[in-house]
Parts: sequence; C-alpha cells; structure tokens
Amino acid sequence: MIESTNVVPSAGRIPSKDHVIRYCGGSHLEKDGKPGPGAFMPRSQDQGCLSVNWLEYYSTLSDDDAKVESIRQDLDGQGITRRVSAVLALLRVGTLERNLAESNQLDVQTMHDPQPGSASHSEIRGLHADDLEIGVSLASVVRKRYPAK
Repeated sequence: MIESTNVVPSAGRIPSKDHVIRYCGGSHLEKDGKPGPGAFMPRSQDQGCLSVNWLEYYSTLSDDDAKVESIRQDLDGQGITRRVSAVLALLRVGTLERNLAESNQLDVQTMHDPQPGSASHSEIRGLHADDLEIGVSLASVVRKRYPAK
C-alpha cells in the first residue's frame, strides 16, 4: 500500500474522466444510507472550496478497493476520525463539474491540493458557502459508496 508523504507536488486540475471521494459523516446520510445534500455543502470558512480526495492519484494500485484504502489512510492523515456510520462517496469529476455548471451556473474546477499526511487531497473550487442547491446537485451524482471505516 502506498503511504502518503509530507511533500507532494500538485498535479493541477484533475482530469474529467477521473473520480474524487468525499467523506460523508453519518449525520449527513439519508435513511437509505445515501449521502444527503448536507454532506456536500461548503461552509463559510471553506472559502468556496469542498475538500475531496483524488482516487486516481493512486493509479499504480491494481484495483479500486486498494485505492480507496489509500484514501482512508489519507483521511486519517488529514485528522479525520472515520466513523462506522460514515461513507465515502465516489463522484466522477466531469459529471460533477458539468452538473454544477448546468444546474447552478457555477464554473468550478476540481484541483489536486495535497496536504501534509494526505497526498490525494483535492478541492472542488468555485462554490458558494452554505448553498443547499450545491449539496443537492452533488448528492445527485454520487456513483458509488464505500464504508468509511
């Protein structure tokens, strides 16, 4: 398994064919376990960005399960306490950007933004804080869920 390093150069904009993962706490899940809009709403202190992790950063790993496990390690490195009730939501970059452009008239970019302890850390940039419609748009394009723990 690839370990996160403290210094990772940024790869810039993430390709539209790639995927990002968003940690969704249990309080933001619907009754059926799907992430609700609250899991995708940037807060005012987030300066128009939503924190995600780039799945294909770990492209040398053989399968998605191994990549997701590396993302879990990066979340630990970010200081996130992964809970059993939480999920990791998988979103395709091109789909989320297109959906936000069409439904919310937002020109967003998904950028690789590595942090110490989290080589895959990335951000969706160009969002508005506390905007429920952004949360609804992003929740509607979740492709798959993985256990957070």
